[in-house]
Amino acid sequence: MPAFIPLLIGALFVGGAVLLCWGKILSWAQDHLKPWISANLPYLSQYLDDAFVALDRDAVKLRKIAKNAWQQLRRVLIKLVAQFVRQLDGSWTVRITSWLATQNSAQPVVKRETEQQLCWDEVPDVVREQYLRRNRSAQEIDITKLRDAQVLTNDV
Repeated sequence: MPAFIPLLIGALFVGGAVLLCWGKILSWAQDHLKPWISANLPYLSQYLDDAFVALDRDAVKLRKIAKNAWQQLRRVLIKLVAQFVRQLDGSWTVRITSWLATQNSAQPVVKRETEQQLCWDEVPDVVREQYLRRNRSAQEIDITKLRDAQVLTNDV
């Protein structure tokens, strides 16, 4: 597998998570921050508007780029799964497994696994919550399923 694929996958996952909240950030700014600035610091109002217009342009461009990159990656990425497992010593590991389509007829699918240790605060919120509430010490997240759903709902 080319070296850029894991980097691209990581960037898409993180970038998608950050950009997912952009609409909510704008709504909050319009509903709460902008009126407060206008009432208390009116000389900053125009700068705030300019800043959010510039940020919005970039955020929308990034959302479109992320969506396009995910669609391009999905041409070869069959599935991407993250398995989180709590070890006996209390540490966590994550095993990322990806299945990629190749043009090699002798090996049409390549499976790649990577594993790394995680600190508690590096474990995703949903995994930590399931462990604390239900003592689930092994959990799997289907990243392709999540990202596909985000792309279909334009929540990239």
